[in-house]
Amino acid sequence: MKVLFVFTVLLATTLGAPSRKPTFRRGLNKIVGGTEVTPGELPYQLSFQDVSFGFAFHFCGASIYNENWSICAAHCVQGEDFEDPSYLQVVAGEHDKSVTDGNEQKIILSKIIQHEDYNAFTISNDISLLQLSQPLTFNNFVQPIALPESGHSASGETEGGKDSCQGDSGGPFVCNDTGSRYLAGIVSWGYGCARPNYPGVYTEVSYFIDWIMTNVA
Repeated sequence: MKVLFVFTVLLATTLGAPSRKPTFRRGLNKIVGGTEVTPGELPYQLSFQDVSFGFAFHFCGASIYNENWSICAAHCVQGEDFEDPSYLQVVAGEHDKSVTDGNEQKIILSKIIQHEDYNAFTISNDISLLQLSQPLTFNNFVQPIALPESGHSASGETEGGKDSCQGDSGGPFVCNDTGSRYLAGIVSWGYGCARPNYPGVYTEVSYFIDWIMTNVA
C-alpha cells in the first residue's frame, strides 16, 4: 500500500507500461520504507486480484470510491476483458493476504472502464474504474476515500528510501493536509523503487474528477 509518503505527482510519461501481470521478486512486493498499519487503518485500500489461475493472484491495488465502484490505474487493466471481467475480483478489508481474519469482502467485477485516452507508451491518463458485481458493505474495515478538490496536487522529496513497488500499482496515494484524507494520486510508475532522484510517479486524481463523476453516474 502507498499512502502518506509524498513524492512527485505527475501525469505519467515514460518509455513503456506493463502489458501483462507482473512477476514479483522477493523484497520488492511491498512498500519500501513503510511501516505496518493496524487492521482498519486504511479502510479504502483494495487488493485487485486475478482468480483465473485457480487461486487469487494479487497484481494491483485500487481504492474504494463508493459501494459499487473503485478507482485503479489504467495500466493495471490493460488487456483485460472490460465487458466480462468475471475472472477478476477486489478484496476489501484485507490486512494480511496470508491470513483470513473475517473482515475481508471479496467481490467479482462486472465491468471495467479504462480511460479512453490512456496511452500505454507514455502511460498518460493512467486511470480506470472498476464496477463491482455487488455492493460493498461499509464498516470499520471498509470505507470509501474522498476525492480531492479540482486542481489539488501534491509533490515532495526525491532523496529516495520511501516508495511504492511491485504490486502497488493502481493503489492509493492519500494526503490529509486539509484535515481529512483524500485520494490525491494513483500509483502509476517509476524507475525502480525508492531510488534517489527518481521519485515515484502518480496519476493526479484532481485532473480526472469530471471523468470519474461522469462514468460512475
